[in-house]
Amino acid sequence: MKQSVIIPLRNGATFIEQTLTSVAGAPCVEELIVIDDGSSDDSVERVNAWAANHARPLILDIFTPSGEPAKGPSAARNRGAALATCPWLWFVDGDDLTTITSEDPRSTPPPATNVVYSRLQRFALWPDGERRSEPERFPHVSALLVQRDYFLAMGGFNEELRYGEDLDFFQRLLERRAAMFEIDDVVMLFRQHAGSYTGQRPEALRSGLFAALRAASLRAREQQKGDER
Repeated sequence: MKQSVIIPLRNGATFIEQTLTSVAGAPCVEELIVIDDGSSDDSVERVNAWAANHARPLILDIFTPSGEPAKGPSAARNRGAALATCPWLWFVDGDDLTTITSEDPRSTPPPATNVVYSRLQRFALWPDGERRSEPERFPHVSALLVQRDYFLAMGGFNEELRYGEDLDFFQRLLERRAAMFEIDDVVMLFRQHAGSYTGQRPEALRSGLFAALRAASLRAREQQKGDER
């Protein structure tokens, strides 16, 4: 199961090298694709420095020039999917880590599977050490492996959503009745810190939920109109 790892990045210099090292160690990963969405820190320099010292193929795409308004994680992930060459896509945030060091528990899904869904754990570093949550089934994009062709056929992530794009994506998978294979293994460690995309904005999760629900409602209305014609 050859995988392309797609990492949207904006001002993620603090953790990006840790993330690259972590996912590069997964045996099914064939290429790393970093989509920089207008970083004004030294994220790009750190990615280039990491690539110079590792043999793993890496594509760095400057999606948005430094300092310009970000296009958002949905657009960056879609850009990465367009550049990917492997049949499976693994979307990872620039501060996440993986638990995979040898065999990938997702590597043998049943035939005709479109999506493999695993568990994740949230973690944070405190003065007294690392703390982790219990394994979660929260619909986070980093816990997914999705077939590239299927992802492109469904139009990728909704680029109009800045929050809730992962919830919206899951909802659309359910609406399309995607063949999903779920495993109990924890594959991703989701880092929580003050500089994270949602951590900076307390209202982000609530806004994301409402945005995803609204998008689902609009799709339902359009479907109903189509059925009435």
